[in-house]
Amino acid sequence: MDTTTLSSQVRQMWETRPLRARQAPIGGVCTGFARRYQVDVALVRAAFIGATVFGGLGFVAYIVGIFVLPKESEYAYGTPVQRSGPPTFVLIIAAVLAVTFGGGMSSSWPGAGLISLALLLAGWYALHQRLPVPPPGTAVSTRLAPAAPVGAWQPPAAQFPWQPVWTPPAGAQGSPAAPPATPPAPAPEDDGTPAQASEPAAPTGPAAAPSEPVNLRRAPESAPTVQTQQTEEIHPPRWDPLGAAPFAWDLPEPAAATAPAPVTPKRRTRVTPVTLGIALLTAAAIATVDLVLGVSISPVVAAAIVLGVVGAGLVVGAFRRSGYGLLAVAIPLAGFVVVGTMAQSVMTGLADAPRGDRQFTIADPNALQEQYVLQAGSLKLDLRELTLDRDRTLTTRVGVGETRIQVPQDMNVKVRCTVTVGDAQCPDGLNASPKPGGPTLTIDAQSNVGSVEVDRVR
Repeated sequence: MDTTTLSSQVRQMWETRPLRARQAPIGGVCTGFARRYQVDVALVRAAFIGATVFGGLGFVAYIVGIFVLPKESEYAYGTPVQRSGPPTFVLIIAAVLAVTFGGGMSSSWPGAGLISLALLLAGWYALHQRLPVPPPGTAVSTRLAPAAPVGAWQPPAAQFPWQPVWTPPAGAQGSPAAPPATPPAPAPEDDGTPAQASEPAAPTGPAAAPSEPVNLRRAPESAPTVQTQQTEEIHPPRWDPLGAAPFAWDLPEPAAATAPAPVTPKRRTRVTPVTLGIALLTAAAIATVDLVLGVSISPVVAAAIVLGVVGAGLVVGAFRRSGYGLLAVAIPLAGFVVVGTMAQSVMTGLADAPRGDRQFTIADPNALQEQYVLQAGSLKLDLRELTLDRDRTLTTRVGVGETRIQVPQDMNVKVRCTVTVGDAQCPDGLNASPKPGGPTLTIDAQSNVGSVEVDRVR
């Protein structure tokens, strides 16, 4: 295989791209890569999950793989295999959701998505360099060449290697033909010359007996005696199905092979399309209630209701061994609901609050507000120059960020720090009253996620 240039390698990677497995969940992309490049499927899944977490493009790459990688052959040993996997419109919906929510799952590191995508492509290139020639039946170029099963018949190297070669017995090679049993009588000699010693002697009889007239016709020769040569007996090693060995024709016919039981294809269920249809109708009903009746329903609540419908479809599909395509819709919806719920819990009551860093230096007690609210950022209050004229209450609330308050050393202060997730630094003794009977500043510092610090400085 030509691997001299980068363009040829990229072309070979595309021509030998994997086939998606039919019996694998969620499209069979990871299983197809594992079969094509002979690696563990857990390694491929970990790569896609890592690219999804760090960059958000792993899920998009998986959806693209479902579209560009064809499925393996629908027929195995002449029996149709039940079509599996999500239909096309489900993949289109999943692709739209992947593009929509892919940016929300990306890392805060700039360019993390492109880096994760580049790492996926680099891993594919490394796997191709490791195994450039695909095994049979695992790539597009070999999808019509299934691997031979173990123990399959292979053609012999020579024709009929099991037949023994007949060899004549010792001493029979080149032996002359046997003479006739009774040779014809020789014609009588006219000159009376005695017979040769090698010839048999004439029969004795009366010498004066008159001879019978000579028959000039050729005497019929008697049939020659055929000498049978002894040969060795040959036993065939096994039954000859083609009848190529004549000595195996008298063997009994083999038992008829038992025909395999026909495989009844499973009935295709409609769990995925029916569930998606109900989910779309539910979303339309929620939008109608919000627009027509004026009932305020947050996007997180609406997504949670639709997710409940999809979850019910997954439960039904689990009993019917179908509905795997619903995972492509359930995963993004679940992520949106989780992130939205966390954001609502953190930002409850802070929808109209500003964001960013805020710093206030207050010296006039009339300029001191009762409440400082910040949605996200840093809030710093410098009260070192403040002189109280009466008891006052100060409340700070930050959704996500840092809160720092500085008060004078001689001011009467009562502090209560509340942090849901984070640190609170309110040292002991801060609530003491340096001036008995003087005005007191009550501070209520709250933060959902972040840190709260109150310092008494000189």
